[in-house]
Amino acid sequence: QQKAHTRVRLICGTPERGPVVFQMRLLSAVERALTARNCECVLYCGTGDYRTFLRLQASALQTEAQATFIIGDFPEQQLSSLIAAFPGAILIDNPGLPDSNASFNSFAFNNAAAAELALSHLLEQGYENPLIITGPKTHFFSKEIEAGCRSFVEKHGRKMPEIIRTDYTPASAE
Repeated sequence: QQKAHTRVRLICGTPERGPVVFQMRLLSAVERALTARNCECVLYCGTGDYRTFLRLQASALQTEAQATFIIGDFPEQQLSSLIAAFPGAILIDNPGLPDSNASFNSFAFNNAAAAELALSHLLEQGYENPLIITGPKTHFFSKEIEAGCRSFVEKHGRKMPEIIRTDYTPASAE
């Protein structure tokens, strides 16, 4: 049995109201891929709560690691603090902060392009009035989906589809 030669911090933001199942599956896939490459993964999970965040960051700063992955959602101030504390961090499913001068890499889905593709497909299938369901208005995912819808509307001269906002809880889907 080989000893792990690279230690990696996995810092995961899982607010109480968010796409938790998706993020946990993503986290699990990242962890499996890293351990398959002989990495030791140290996991830190936040909930969006400030006290929990302070403990998370203090613990993560005490752990020596060769790389840091930040996965999922954090309030802007917390994300800014993490990016400053871990220069060169790799953000997964998070575009980062647009006005940040900090050093980080971001691997995120192109939600705007996905929205354009989805609308195009739905219209090709004969659905003239698609309904768009997103998360909170301030969430980056929601902003990107809406931007993709606006782009589609402008390119194809269509009317803006109805958008329903949720908070990612089962109750908001009813």
